[in-house]
Amino acid sequence: KQVRPSKLDPLTTETYVPSGSTALHDAIGAAIEQALSLKNIYGKDTGVLISVLTDGEENVSRHISASALGEVIPMLEETEVFTFGILGPKKSLNEMAQVLKVKSGNMSDYDFSSVQGRTESITKFSGATASYASLRSMNLKSTESLYDEGSSIK
Repeated sequence: KQVRPSKLDPLTTETYVPSGSTALHDAIGAAIEQALSLKNIYGKDTGVLISVLTDGEENVSRHISASALGEVIPMLEETEVFTFGILGPKKSLNEMAQVLKVKSGNMSDYDFSSVQGRTESITKFSGATASYASLRSMNLKSTESLYDEGSSIK
């Protein structure tokens, strides 16, 4: 279901309480599947951002494996249509980077152990999304530096 971001309720420490089971790989796979089903996905003006904010735990995916995503993500990024971004806790980001093969400039960590760290993660995530939207407004389709000060925009 497509919903305009302006229609979503903002995340707060009361409404966003990470706990329980996470099918992270299935969620990324479903986002990829939905994007690939879009008409004219490889059109000259199309760009796709799949951005993940996670507590780092993957424990219940049943439809797609980490290794399968690790093969698909780099192939999609090579098209220069897709940008994948991941913001996750320090304790698990390195492992996710190795398995999912998301470009290092499109990954960033946060301190999951404190309320301040989790609050800052939302700010960081929002900033990366706004940065991508700004790039799209300039007709740029992908980036390798969502969370990086360097400029590697295509």
